[in-house]
Amino acid sequence: MNKKIDSFSSIVHDYEQNIGLLTNAITDKLLIASKIYSYEWIHEAILDAKDNDRKNWTYIQKYLEIRKNKNVEFTRKEGIGDAKSTRLSGQSSKANDPYQSVIKRSWKK
Repeated sequence: MNKKIDSFSSIVHDYEQNIGLLTNAITDKLLIASKIYSYEWIHEAILDAKDNDRKNWTYIQKYLEIRKNKNVEFTRKEGIGDAKSTRLSGQSSKANDPYQSVIKRSWKK
């Protein structure tokens, strides 16, 4: 299957097919990510998360951040195995987090 990834709806479809159902928070994060990263990068991150059985937004976000910061080309087979042990030393991860504006939704009693 070699379809063109060129719209937000294709990213939403990829997420639902490979990771799971969308929540409002994940939809907001995907929307923000689509403003920062290319659709192709997001698609690759989703497939990499699925292939490595790491079906969560945190893994996808880390994939995208590493790819942008290091300006490298990942292939799905390479993955980002080193990302699991990568830590940002000496700086707060919230300081440069573009997703910080997304309010974490929680259940109130």
